[in-house]
Amino acid sequence: MQAHQSLHPTRLELLTKTAYGKFYAYLYKEVPTCWRQLYTDAAILRFAVLFLLEFDFDDDEKAKETKTKRERVVDEMVKTLDLSLILAGAAGKSRGRRWVDQAFGLLEDVLRDMTAMATAGGGAKGDDNGQEGERPQKKRRLSPESPNTKDEVMEGTNDSWQNTPSFSTVEPFTPPVKNLIPRVSAESLSIEVFQSYFTKPRPDGGPGPAPLIITGLVDHWPALTTHPWNKPAYLLSRTLSGRRLVPVEIGRSYVDEGWGQKIMSFGEFLSKYIDASIPLTPSSSNTFHFLSSSSSSAQLQSSSLSNLHSEQDKNQIAYLAQHPLFLQLPRLRQDILMPDLCYTAPPSHATDPSQDQPELDSPQLNAWFGPPGTITPLHTDPYHNLLVQVVGRKYVRLYGPEMTGRMRPRGKEGGVEMGNTSKVDLGVVEGWDLRPEEEAGTDKQDDDEGNEEKGLEEDFKKVPFVDCILEPGDTLYIPIGWWHYVRGLSVARDHAFATSLLELVLEFPELRESSDITMTGHHQHHHNSPNSLSQAESLSLLALSAACVAVLANTFQGDGYPLIASLALSGLAFSATFSMIRWLGPTFMKAGLKGVDMSKHQKKELPECMGAIAAMVYLLAVIIFIPFPFYKDIVAATSGGGNRDVVMHVEHVQEGRFLHRFPHGKLASYLSAVMALQSISLLGIGDDLFDIRWRHKFFIPAFASIPLLVVYFVDFGVTSVVIPLPLQPYLGELFNLGALYYVYMASVAIFSPNSINILAGINGIEVSQSIVIALLLAFNDCLYLLTPYLHPATDSHLFSLYFLIPFLGVSFALLWHNWYPARVFVGDTYCYFAGMVFVVVSILGHFSKTLILLLIPQIFNFVYSVPQLFGLVPCPRHRLPRFNARTGLLGPSVTPWTPERQPKRPVAWALKTLDKLKLLRVTLDEEGRFAETSNFTILNLWLVWRGPLREDRLAMEITGMQVVVGLFGLFVRHRLALIVFKQDNLGV
Repeated sequence: MQAHQSLHPTRLELLTKTAYGKFYAYLYKEVPTCWRQLYTDAAILRFAVLFLLEFDFDDDEKAKETKTKRERVVDEMVKTLDLSLILAGAAGKSRGRRWVDQAFGLLEDVLRDMTAMATAGGGAKGDDNGQEGERPQKKRRLSPESPNTKDEVMEGTNDSWQNTPSFSTVEPFTPPVKNLIPRVSAESLSIEVFQSYFTKPRPDGGPGPAPLIITGLVDHWPALTTHPWNKPAYLLSRTLSGRRLVPVEIGRSYVDEGWGQKIMSFGEFLSKYIDASIPLTPSSSNTFHFLSSSSSSAQLQSSSLSNLHSEQDKNQIAYLAQHPLFLQLPRLRQDILMPDLCYTAPPSHATDPSQDQPELDSPQLNAWFGPPGTITPLHTDPYHNLLVQVVGRKYVRLYGPEMTGRMRPRGKEGGVEMGNTSKVDLGVVEGWDLRPEEEAGTDKQDDDEGNEEKGLEEDFKKVPFVDCILEPGDTLYIPIGWWHYVRGLSVARDHAFATSLLELVLEFPELRESSDITMTGHHQHHHNSPNSLSQAESLSLLALSAACVAVLANTFQGDGYPLIASLALSGLAFSATFSMIRWLGPTFMKAGLKGVDMSKHQKKELPECMGAIAAMVYLLAVIIFIPFPFYKDIVAATSGGGNRDVVMHVEHVQEGRFLHRFPHGKLASYLSAVMALQSISLLGIGDDLFDIRWRHKFFIPAFASIPLLVVYFVDFGVTSVVIPLPLQPYLGELFNLGALYYVYMASVAIFSPNSINILAGINGIEVSQSIVIALLLAFNDCLYLLTPYLHPATDSHLFSLYFLIPFLGVSFALLWHNWYPARVFVGDTYCYFAGMVFVVVSILGHFSKTLILLLIPQIFNFVYSVPQLFGLVPCPRHRLPRFNARTGLLGPSVTPWTPERQPKRPVAWALKTLDKLKLLRVTLDEEGRFAETSNFTILNLWLVWRGPLREDRLAMEITGMQVVVGLFGLFVRHRLALIVFKQDNLGV
């Protein structure tokens, strides 16, 4: 029987090892739940087996061997449960963590009671007469003097900790404070005052709120009063005499070479790295390598007791950082209280709202604990922080979010995104620390690299900052996006309240997050999820929709005012597009319709092809609109029900320009426009799905325009053009192009959508240029509607407005999400759809020449791109501007040339000529050969002219240029055209 019993712990240990081995078959965040559950269940069963079969309840103090065995079994029980928490997250709160917490509580009660009974003499074998004494009850009431009385400790009435030594306050080095952060007392800082602080201008005039030190906010915490965390004795008592395991970072900073992480007992951590005077017992001597930046294996490895105090370990720095300590040790959580300030609603990121994170249900909490010299390198967090200093002192330096371009973000390193961490070693720059190569006695940099690095460091010293030293009890508010550097001056323990782990070079934070054991602690940032609508947005959209429905109902019950109905439908289209983009974004990403935003420090994946949503909503709006412009022709002028056999007498009353009705014959043109837009939308979605090459998709719009051209041929059929005055003596006043006119219209149909698609590559540019063109076309239409007389072209321009107004509605909703920083990508569908809207209104409205004048920037972009589009110069797959991660700015992207592949002589001469004319940037090597040339797009050309620009700045300038050129085009159309034509159509 004993042989079978001894097999149980062994088999359960094999189960945990099997499950743990599966953790490395997946990315840690993708480990199937079944393996986490198996690990947790096996650990819980192993704990129970050890407790029931191997734990010795005999309290005979003379049996030294029994006591040693009990200590060993307790160590194994603690390790088993702690590893289930740290490695598997106990399979989540509902699965195993609650049971693990109860098991630890039971073990603490048993050990405390056994210690109390032994202290009270309960373990004596006999009385003075040599007779065996009566064994005390197991749940004996402890004496009031006992320092381990559970109720007294929880109620804070036991003050024996005050008589034990505190952590050392010696500071080997204290950096000077140069730009003090303001301090304010918590007594004068209510929630309302703190909320208003977010909108208070910064003293330096920078964007967003400034950091603030709050004193007295946590003076009432038990951790600072009755349960003093500055006493090692108290912390050891809360960790089963230091037995509890914790993951500890080994190394000065997580960006240093050789940085790693080990799992060790809390007592060993205190003894080896915090205070050598704390005794290290064999029961807490096991150390496990957790993850190291220099190791090739992440498996747990044991270290022998003899190596614990090796010279290497003595020289190392260890840091208990960003660990969910309070979920693992819930009794310590009772020593701190959540500040009320965590429940305010701070603003979005001051310079890059794309960094905003989804709102969580409650603030989250994390802990840092380490000796002097521990460093958190210069980094930024995606949440507002409240950093609370409990024990010791820390130096903190902060740089505003507007300085991101000068922080030199790291980007991706070893497959891990490190864009939130700076390459700048602030301690080295300020002379507080040695360079790694100097510390190691080597020099890895040549003179040029060293001089360049020193130049960057000197430039960094000029960046403005604020700094402070946090004392015990201080709370530092760090707004979202502020870069901050933290340096431990003495034994320090602090907390921060937030909603996300600081990403490190390891996978385990993702495991804790997916296993419901995330405990980071920064200030909660109330921001709606990118996939949902905020309350304010929902209410605004509902109000807009209700108003538009009321307008439609009133319009339809009246005389069917078409233009007013079109405006109301456009408002509904805006609301529908705005909402559906939010709701369907995750669905598109799951279907693989996603892309990476390349011009950002953190290259996020965003849902793509959102233009398809705008197109579908638009088509629905223009179809629903049909009864309004054709109200009399469909219903009022017939016997009803579409019966055209009996035509009723109708008195047509004109009550102003806005009540004008189309003749019934226009219905065919209207439906042909809808068919063309449906066709281009379907073809665009196909392009987004299959990523058709440019030379193949160039003619897609021509097929979509077939219904349009057919109806034009049947309904209108005019193929003559007016000849300019100087040519009229030779060609006559009108010249009939015949079939060539349809070729011309097909060419316009091909060019317009493709021109929108070519002028792309930065956030918002496709939608913004389309909105500008649509607004200019609508302005041109209004010129004909606001004449003091009834213009013959009124019908055509009303027709145009009925298609343009809903287009503006869906486009503004899309721009809201696609403008910098983009939350979605529009895809090719929107570019084709937008271009075809312009084709429809210009062909059926008979003002295609006006459209061409408004497309001058797109025409220039196409002509400028011809050398690459037709292979005269190598053309990369994507020619979007190049993002400089160091400065955060965009510069012109380039095409590289090799010595073997040089342009032909005529092409080379043309490239050099363009360079001299400032229409291209050419870089030559030392031998005069072409090294690289900027890509042939108007965006890159603008950057050649203007120099590096931020992405949103570039988009605004290009959009502004589109407005100026478009207005000039209308001026040419209605004023300068009179030079070569007898009259302008507007004056007819």
